[in-house]
Amino acid sequence: MTFIIETKQPILEKVYWLNICVERIPLMILAQHTNFAEKINYAGHHLAYVGWYVKGESPLLKMDKKQMLKFVKPEIEKITGKKLKVIDSYLFKGGFAQPIFDKSFVRNKPDFITPVKNFYIANLDMTYPFDRGTNYAVKLGKEVSKFIR
Repeated sequence: MTFIIETKQPILEKVYWLNICVERIPLMILAQHTNFAEKINYAGHHLAYVGWYVKGESPLLKMDKKQMLKFVKPEIEKITGKKLKVIDSYLFKGGFAQPIFDKSFVRNKPDFITPVKNFYIANLDMTYPFDRGTNYAVKLGKEVSKFIR
């Protein structure tokens, strides 16, 4: 589950990925995405995301984005020590955290090139046979960029 927060100022100044491993803060990760990809790509705003791996019965999965913001805002303020001013937020929920490859995946694995002109695909499932990870996502991006002219 991922909750994206859009702000004018970065939430984390010099940190991209912050793992949170203390029980008193119920967040798993806080990542300042615009410390990895420039804010110019996001209309000059900063994007950060909060993430968790949760079980299907987790109360977090029942929250809408307004409830989620109310839940995470005080926790982020504990971490940063400053008031969080949010422009917008986006909530994404998924039934699983990474692709699960069945026996037929290799035969059906998607290709970067699609039937649509100038539309290419580079998805997390294309990291096969490796586990998901930022390093594989970067590798995929570099591979698919070779098709762009």
